[in-house]
Amino acid sequence: MENYSLARCRICNSKVTRFLDLGKTHPPEEFRRKSELGRPIRTFPLGLSYCPKCGQVQLSHEIPPDVMYKQHFFYDYSITKTGDKHYTELAELLKKKYKLTNRDLVVDVGSNTGKLLMIFRKIGVKILGVDPATRLVRVARKNGVPTIDSYFDSACAKRIVKAQGQARVITCNNVFDHVTDLHEFMRGVRILLKEDGVFVVEDPYFLTFFKTLGHVVYHQQLDYILVKAFAKLFDAHGMELIDCERIPWHGGSIRMYIAFKDVYKVNRHVQEFINEENRLVLKNEPKALKSWGGKILAQRDDMASLLKKLKRQGKSIGAIGASAKGNCLLYYSGIGPKTVDFITEKSNLKVGRYTPLGIPIVKDEVLFRKQPDYALLLAWNFSDELLAKLSPYTSKGGKIIVPIPKLKIVG
Repeated sequence: MENYSLARCRICNSKVTRFLDLGKTHPPEEFRRKSELGRPIRTFPLGLSYCPKCGQVQLSHEIPPDVMYKQHFFYDYSITKTGDKHYTELAELLKKKYKLTNRDLVVDVGSNTGKLLMIFRKIGVKILGVDPATRLVRVARKNGVPTIDSYFDSACAKRIVKAQGQARVITCNNVFDHVTDLHEFMRGVRILLKEDGVFVVEDPYFLTFFKTLGHVVYHQQLDYILVKAFAKLFDAHGMELIDCERIPWHGGSIRMYIAFKDVYKVNRHVQEFINEENRLVLKNEPKALKSWGGKILAQRDDMASLLKKLKRQGKSIGAIGASAKGNCLLYYSGIGPKTVDFITEKSNLKVGRYTPLGIPIVKDEVLFRKQPDYALLLAWNFSDELLAKLSPYTSKGGKIIVPIPKLKIVG
């Protein structure tokens, strides 16, 4: 029997304690061809554990990275206006903050289709992408973005330095919490980064998730980031967290700036984040996390109950956005094609495929053509952008179900 248990802390190697069990799910980005629907669904336990020693919160089990990123990965972050605006602002911010010039190299780890790097190139900075998702690397290269088809580690970092020199900035957006070996990744950062360089990480912030329930647990995200735990990781590699800030991205994220020790002044924000984490979670971690886990289970059950109730009443239900998080949420909630008729999607990489349980993924315009009674919003992290586009559907009586962070019906 396969065992991908994460029994030890990914940061300090202490034994961890499990506090949330969501059953088993398939890889989040598994979207099947019609001919593959009869095949058995390979599932992996999904849950969360915490480390009593350093405070790290992490998955209880992992999925082999090749299964997730080589076999099942379709996410293209370039397809939303929200994403375009976010990455434009980030590139411009980093160029101004660190006075980047056309002599400086920016390496984006987990570069996807190259959207962020195209913006850096446009504002006059040298670029290079690193990503193991071969489908997306092909798209990035067609976009003219030089991209290495690889996981990032010390060997990859050495190859880059030999070919192009060290990077002034390394970005890692919604990827660092996906990394299989954090310590090997950090060894690569040390090799690749210039002495005065900065490693910039953006990921969903666990404290925001803890307070708002505005995210979900899913297998791509191995770590549920708290500043206190990750400051210890950086310290172990001769680096330090010099600043951090909250950003609204993906339901509430954190942006962390990491540099070699004693190069930059450490902003007071770092200690302020740690103080809040201590007060809300870490001071009474077992009790606080167990209580929070109960809310996650209730959130799942409330959504599933509503959808099944509507179906019993004879209502038609579609869904919007074939996201990895939404795909996972449907499966661990027991929602399949008997409840949801179809999922609309903008990305051509997913249209024409199916969820493992058999819900078809169709073009966005199908929602307006079929006009189901209800539509479940599976890309809730882009709700502001999407709800504005759905007025043709709601104006004809369609109602939108937003499952996260709090179940509600709009329209």
